Amino acid sequence: MDRFSAIPFFAKYDDDLLRKLANFFTMVQTVRNQTIVDEGQPSDSLYIVKEGMVSIYKGSKLILNLTENQIFGEESILEDNVSLFTFKTG
Repeated sequence: MDRFSAIPFFAKYDDDLLRKLANFFTMVQTVRNQTIVDEGQPSDSLYIVKEGMVSIYKGSKLILNLTENQIFGEESILEDNVSLFTFKTG
């Protein structure tokens, strides 16, 4: 559960809940400059950056770069399973 407790988003939850959540996670490996999700496309996943960097774009504008232990994709779960942003590996 250490991998989750190191992530601020999950730090407040107890180990029992984190063990249950772990069953829903799948490891995804990417290569540099790979698009993970395109803006406007269906998405029902929450992602955690294990290593490297993920860039968030709105249209062609760079909004933010995420690094280790940061999460993304949560907005699509809350917004009708459609991604509001494009996410690319850095």
